[in-house]
Amino acid sequence: MKALTSILYNAFIFLFSVSAFTQAEEKGDSYEKSYLRLQELYEEAANNNRPYINGFLYSETFPGSRGHPFFQSETWYHGNLLVDGRQYSGLAVRYDLYRDQLLYNHIHTTGSYIIVLNIKLIEEFIIGGHTFRKMKEGYYELLSEGKASFFVKWQKRLSDPTSKSMGEFSIFNEWYILNNGVFRKVNGKSGLVKALEDHEKEIRRFIRENRILVKTVNEIEIKRIVDYYNSLEP
Repeated sequence: MKALTSILYNAFIFLFSVSAFTQAEEKGDSYEKSYLRLQELYEEAANNNRPYINGFLYSETFPGSRGHPFFQSETWYHGNLLVDGRQYSGLAVRYDLYRDQLLYNHIHTTGSYIIVLNIKLIEEFIIGGHTFRKMKEGYYELLSEGKASFFVKWQKRLSDPTSKSMGEFSIFNEWYILNNGVFRKVNGKSGLVKALEDHEKEIRRFIRENRILVKTVNEIEIKRIVDYYNSLEP
């Protein structure tokens, strides 16, 4: 156990050190003081059984741009994390869609530290009533779970990412269905039916009877279709 703690400690300090050194220089602070602060942060987290405090310091994403890179809002949410099967509630978090990073606002006696949480440790998080699950390629919002699960991958792009004083963030998403062990991107009616092909006739009838236009469908209607699929007998 001591060996594992030592490994985690060294990894934590290393990840923090590069960012901390830069910030220390900008603030006229010494690297040694910043390093000692990081030691305090880790030791406090370890002593208080908070394994989610693991990652590196966040740097602002193109501060001169219009809009923001976050999911829904720039404000901090009271979120929940699932780490190693254990839930941690009421944490100040927000989700950077541009970088696909979950941020934690850690308040310490030496100041406030925005930490990019280690994606390898986060199994799931909830912010603003939205549940996100860590999949192979990052975080995905989970909208329906059952025999088939429906996920939305939210992202933001920057219109002019080469300039720090220009550009505007815009949001877009992609849909995925996990069914029979296959994680499939859904594009149009054919992709949707293909993902749910063991009940193709029922799905086509449901779409027709409910007058769902798949070409202009949104994630709420896709959720309806997947929920219906999950209600069918095997």
